[in-house]
Amino acid sequence: MNRIKYILLLAFLLIELNGSAQVERYIHGVVYDSLTNLPLPNAEIINLDLSNKTSSDEKGSFLIKVKTMPCELEIHILSGTTKKVQVMALDKNVEVFVCRKALELAPVEIVVNVPIEMTTSKKYYITDYEFADDKLIVLAYDYNNMMSPMLLLTNQNGDTLSQLAVWKAVKLCKDFDGKVFFVNKTTSFEITTENDELKLANPISNEEFEATNSVVIDHVGDYYFMKQLLYSNQIVNFFNYDEINDSLKCFRSITDRDEMARNRWGAYFDGKEEDIRFQELIMKNRVMASYVRMGDTIYLFNFLESKLEKYSMKADTLDAQNISFQNDKSFTNQLFVDRSQLKAYNLFVRNGISELKEINMQHGTVERAIQIPKFVFIENIKVHDGNVYFLYKEKYLEEHKKLYKMKI
Repeated sequence: MNRIKYILLLAFLLIELNGSAQVERYIHGVVYDSLTNLPLPNAEIINLDLSNKTSSDEKGSFLIKVKTMPCELEIHILSGTTKKVQVMALDKNVEVFVCRKALELAPVEIVVNVPIEMTTSKKYYITDYEFADDKLIVLAYDYNNMMSPMLLLTNQNGDTLSQLAVWKAVKLCKDFDGKVFFVNKTTSFEITTENDELKLANPISNEEFEATNSVVIDHVGDYYFMKQLLYSNQIVNFFNYDEINDSLKCFRSITDRDEMARNRWGAYFDGKEEDIRFQELIMKNRVMASYVRMGDTIYLFNFLESKLEKYSMKADTLDAQNISFQNDKSFTNQLFVDRSQLKAYNLFVRNGISELKEINMQHGTVERAIQIPKFVFIENIKVHDGNVYFLYKEKYLEEHKKLYKMKI
């Protein structure tokens, strides 16, 4: 009997060893530069479980043998940077983004200019402003009368061309067609500037104005582009409406499934208003995605999936590029477009100091950085015709703000 047990045990061990010898498993992956998104050749990849290693080829690709899963890889590049990656499964390629040291980074031009105050014939406190073609519409208060708001039409140097007294002022804003509106506590008025004369026209309720412009984000010819937020802002859908053919197409849906999963336990609440409010509060951030149109190309900055996606006016997919500039800790989800120069800038804030980084719209990389020095926590930033404009509060009172501009 003991002999039979011994033979069976030996046979079992031989089967196990033979099976292990025949099955070889490999991880395939690609190493990228996290700043430029370009493949990194000659990176050294080490399997910490087996201590075997390999190198990435000219396309950044590598293949390394593994014994068990999950396993841990260690990536070394020539600059001395090391990164460890936990690989959980073999069912897909591994993409590794490695940040090179400062001396190895591609040069980024840093521009530092000096902001100047927009001077006017009289002194005003400014609470809001918008561009109307090459002129500015400014919501302001006289230094000596903070109870009487007015609209000012100025040129880009701050010279007042006309003014108009208004009432119960709240803000200025643009609709999806780029028309500027004055919003008071109850009504939204379109602002016209024919012959440099300010007038209010076409009043509609604030509820109607908000209902339309919170959904429709752009209009070009026969096409309307719309955005829809769902599930406490964890899903964003982008639509294209073709007015001629009366067709509606959802051309992109972006979902933060991890955030939804983390908060799904909220579904067990009993639906009371305070429960719903609490669920909204714990789901802190909406999906980060920005829409930009330049010429006849639609750009979606899909920060959730680290992609710059490009679409035609018919919402057909054209291309997509990996992006990584959003991984900077000073990144903010604020994107500005200079339509006159067809350039886009993203805002970064560190220690209260703002910096605009120009984004290459073809490759999704940073072209240059423009610092706005000495002005801490600036507000209402806009970019127009090669200049950045912003409001700055110089006193403790909220309404004491001035308008500045700086060449970029």
